Amino acid sequence: MDKVMIRIDEISPYDGHHPPTDDGWRDVEAKLSDPASTKGYHDKGARVVLDGILNGGEITPIAVRLTKNVYFDIKRKYERLDGWKRYMGSKLAGKQTIPCYVFAEEGSYGGIQQGCELWEIEPKGSHV
Repeated sequence: MDKVMIRIDEISPYDGHHPPTDDGWRDVEAKLSDPASTKGYHDKGARVVLDGILNGGEITPIAVRLTKNVYFDIKRKYERLDGWKRYMGSKLAGKQTIPCYVFAEEGSYGGIQQGCELWEIEPKGSHV
């Protein structure tokens, strides 16, 4: 699959499991017994990505597809399928574009990149 650069403002970061809130977003399936499902865990991950980008790292492309749904009145050309931390870290770094893999609607689903590597090029001088 070819990597393409897409403007961040063309991608909706939200989905049915991660709706926007006044302070950012929430995970509707978060469980106290699973720290990886919490907002704090995801926000910390976005800051790790930010640090890595600022230290020369290049993220693995996120997964997107053309929008088939409009979540929470946010109409964007693409919907994010996977890569929330990479998306938010890139946005925090002031990036205008983000590397993406564009999946077809058929056969694509949220979490499609579960377990993928975070970095294509490791950050320099960072402990991420």
